[in-house]
Amino acid sequence: STASLTFEVKNDTGLNLNPRIAYEIFEASSGHSVLSGEAGEVSVSLSGSATKEIRLDWGDAELWSPQHPFLYRLETRLLLGEGEVDSVTTRFGFREFELIDGKFYLNGVKTRLLADSWHWMGISYQSPEYAREWFQLAKESNLNCIRLHAQVYPEYFLDLADEMGLMIIGESAQWGSATDLLYSDKGWRRLREQWERILLRDRNHPSAVMWSLANEIIPGSNLDPYDELDGMDEYRAEMGRLADLVNHLDGTRPLYAEGDFDGYGVFDVISFHYPGPQFGESLEFWRSLDTAISIGEAGPMFYVEPKDVCDWRGPEAYLSYQGMLESTADFLTWLLQNYRLWAEHICPFNLAWYGLEPLEFSGDPIEYEDLKSPGPKPERIGPYTRT
Repeated sequence: STASLTFEVKNDTGLNLNPRIAYEIFEASSGHSVLSGEAGEVSVSLSGSATKEIRLDWGDAELWSPQHPFLYRLETRLLLGEGEVDSVTTRFGFREFELIDGKFYLNGVKTRLLADSWHWMGISYQSPEYAREWFQLAKESNLNCIRLHAQVYPEYFLDLADEMGLMIIGESAQWGSATDLLYSDKGWRRLREQWERILLRDRNHPSAVMWSLANEIIPGSNLDPYDELDGMDEYRAEMGRLADLVNHLDGTRPLYAEGDFDGYGVFDVISFHYPGPQFGESLEFWRSLDTAISIGEAGPMFYVEPKDVCDWRGPEAYLSYQGMLESTADFLTWLLQNYRLWAEHICPFNLAWYGLEPLEFSGDPIEYEDLKSPGPKPERIGPYTRT
């Protein structure tokens, strides 16, 4: 393994300085020191900044995986003279996620992404406790992946995925199917700026294995005649430019756009939303491709009515809510078994909400010991907002 350490030093002292950079790497769980040294001196001009990069050969690094979420901790100190003027701690892990001949490999082992995903539900999501409960549910349901749908989620979602052993698909806030976007030069520029911030924040998380650059731009644009997206040529040019930027800043993860097929040839991963089962020649065609098939949203759970699933249990789907749920489960079982014949990323939409028993909650006001302490403080949690 090789570790590339890039240090950025900013000078706000009003003086020209030449500080030194020292580092030490520990096993995150045990605190055992693994490597240490100095990156040398860096010259930082008045009110300026400077970067320095070093590469470390690391032959016996422990690899991160969902079964073995091993993490390291890098402690960096900025030294001036005999004293320390600043320090920062960064947690990271080693793993290799690759797309080879249409299959995903994690640390050399063929891996299918079995995922969950959900809309951002506001205040009830805004706590590490919610993320931990969701991720624990996912693991108990034999899932290994979470797609953070159509939002830039708080970083503690990735922190917990690192710790608990879940692969993450990160996504921007470009939610094309909202049909309220304007694809202007300013809009594309802001999307690139957002991805710069996402990558600088999240690229050291071993749990993050793929980037979805946007959600459903092509289907959304087909529904919105006023979004000013000039068809295939503009999409290909702007998303290609965005992909180049992401690869420049990261370059270690497969890229795609959820629900946009192959992005008119921009991406190496083909993304479907809500496809039907495939049989015969169609099935053989998809299985023959040398690129991965992603089914990032699937199944009828978020729109189901008895008429959608009554073929499976007949009148039972109409006679009770339980009967409709059981009919839905039969349909999904059949559908997911078919998907496994031709897709490498499968996500029924979804377990976190529709796969749990709804909890009403009282809606009573919440009291806090200190309203000035960090974190959001909702007045109440409304019914059915946490499952």
